Amino acid sequence: MGIKRINFDHTSSMKILLSLLLIILTIFAVHPIVAPKSALDTVLETYEHTLSHPVLTLQYGDTISLRQSERLAKIPKQYVSIKQISTDMYAYSVQMSATKIADPEWEQIRVLQTKFTHALQIKESDWKISLQGERDPSAKFAVQPSMKRIDTYQDSNSMITSYMTDVLPTYKQLELNLQIAEHMLSEKQKKRITIGYPTLIVEI
Repeated sequence: MGIKRINFDHTSSMKILLSLLLIILTIFAVHPIVAPKSALDTVLETYEHTLSHPVLTLQYGDTISLRQSERLAKIPKQYVSIKQISTDMYAYSVQMSATKIADPEWEQIRVLQTKFTHALQIKESDWKISLQGERDPSAKFAVQPSMKRIDTYQDSNSMITSYMTDVLPTYKQLELNLQIAEHMLSEKQKKRITIGYPTLIVEI
């Protein structure tokens, strides 16, 4: 019995491979990779439409030793600030901001959050997230039906209220919930509203 030789056409094979590559690139162009919208994103998106000049912020901060500092090298410089606090220790914070949830910028920040979470060797729940904007003091702040008031702190021109809400995971062991702060800006006759989870990032 003789051996049958099969002629392999390299040109045809390359055309097939290039066609498959083009199909794959087309799929990713039409359906880009985006971070899935979380329950918290949905809550913040509801409130961002009630505020003027809203700003969304993701933030994480901690101390790190010189031996561990190579983790920070993986974070682009525009997102991280570092301060040396001792011979072998650094305090650092990572902060990213966007103006709208329904925006590619916010999707990119959420993707970066996952990337930086792995680089810093922390949990995704360690990040603080907040929405801050302004509104007219006479406008009533609507609380969603799923939100149950837990605690309130008030001084001469600020009020911070904690809410437990079924749509968000609750840090029961730390007693942390969704926080809403209202701060009166006397010079503008406006209220600054900050919504944060699991703790507030308030810039007054």
